[in-house]
Amino acid sequence: MYGSPTQGVTLVSTWKDEEQIQRLIDGEVSESEFAAIEQRVKTDPGFRKLYLSYAKTDHLLIEHHESDSAFSAKEARNGAKWFWVAGIAAAVALVIGLTLPRGADPADTPLVGPTLASLAFGPESAGQITHVDGRTGGDELKQGSVVELVRGGALIQLSSGVSGFVEAPATFEAVGENALKLVNGRAWFNVPDGAEGFICETADMVVEDLGTEFGVIAETGKPQEVFVLSGKVKLRDPVNRDEISELITGQGVSWMGDRWEPSTRQLSFSSSFPEPIVVFADDFSDPNGTLLDGKEPDIGGSAWKVQLGQLQVRDGKLDTRGELRSKAFVDLGYPHLDDHSHILLMTIEAEGPGDEGWAGVSLYTGDQERIFVGDPNGPDGDWALHPAGEVAHNACPLLAGKSLVTLRYNYRTGLAELFEGRTTTGKPLASQWIAPHLSFDRLRIANGSRNDALIDAGMELPDNGSDDSAEVRSQITVRRITVKVLNAEKTLRTGEQASKVEQ
Repeated sequence: MYGSPTQGVTLVSTWKDEEQIQRLIDGEVSESEFAAIEQRVKTDPGFRKLYLSYAKTDHLLIEHHESDSAFSAKEARNGAKWFWVAGIAAAVALVIGLTLPRGADPADTPLVGPTLASLAFGPESAGQITHVDGRTGGDELKQGSVVELVRGGALIQLSSGVSGFVEAPATFEAVGENALKLVNGRAWFNVPDGAEGFICETADMVVEDLGTEFGVIAETGKPQEVFVLSGKVKLRDPVNRDEISELITGQGVSWMGDRWEPSTRQLSFSSSFPEPIVVFADDFSDPNGTLLDGKEPDIGGSAWKVQLGQLQVRDGKLDTRGELRSKAFVDLGYPHLDDHSHILLMTIEAEGPGDEGWAGVSLYTGDQERIFVGDPNGPDGDWALHPAGEVAHNACPLLAGKSLVTLRYNYRTGLAELFEGRTTTGKPLASQWIAPHLSFDRLRIANGSRNDALIDAGMELPDNGSDDSAEVRSQITVRRITVKVLNAEKTLRTGEQASKVEQ
């Protein structure tokens, strides 16, 4: 546990308190243990804050993983958990209620305690702050405030002077004026003179700064890691908490469950919000009759190359009307995606797609189609997100007619999401895990008949006496396509190889 925010932050031995609260949340306490915890919640403000911070984090994780069948099954088996947590919640509510003036609305009551940090969400980001009394929002973090960052990044400024940048997906908690608990996520911290002693705690690590810049990675299901970019940090061993190790500039380690191992992989830690770099754009504002083949886009890496059909610009649009089948490619400009600049946004403004065939826009890596956005081949003629080679995942609600959609792809995680409109800060219409570490270099516009899709898949045509060659039923009319990469220019990188941990 951490000391009072007004007294600075020091590590003291409260491992049993944290273990007891975790056992309560997991539904593993006895009736006598429950009674003891309930009494401490009522009488011990420090213990009550510790419980609330654990309960809030647990609640956010459940919401984040509620669609995960394995997670849900585990929770369902743990039926006792909800009985104990509900009882403690009632005790907490009683104590909090007694502290409010009679008739007061909690929403009108200022948050209790000093401000430990301020927070700012970045562009194309989505997240929420939840405080210990259940209220959400604002830009200030109090003791126990939990931040869930779903997309993008957030800048954090602690009252001690420490600054940090956290990248999604992430969950973190304010635990002191000079301390932060990173439940999951990737974070960079800069500790100026006078703020030494800053602590970043994860599930497996306690990192104490000695005047430095360092990065921490706590990704679910992977070894947790810390990298020193400059200066020095102290590490507390998760097994033997009295054992301290030190890392200096250029060193990085991973916790393997029972030991530290030097990390030699190259990583980058962003220290500020990324800038959008347009790597492709075309609004098809050329004169009527302009052929697409050989036409230069507004921004891009090459001219269009038509492989099928005679595509041309009509009334400020590129459309496939009158074509039996169409296919055209264009190269994307730079930068391409990497671990450093890991978010791609593709916005499509179109009318259509059409009817019983398929039509849309695809992202390619070399000659391999990776992601398809459009009508995946069916009678509805609506938009969908379609990982190439997989079953189509239709947008819900389906977007028919004139449409404006944005695809977001995360290079680090492999998650692709489809949004309505030009931004990706709201709720996605469709999402699909595709594959991580895909870097796209080409874009394709194409349409075809239902049988064309069968031919492309190497399947036999239906025995109906027709090759369907003259019945292209799906069309796409595109007004504008824009592809951006969020380029994190202000980034600190680890060294080429980490050294051994100094004992």
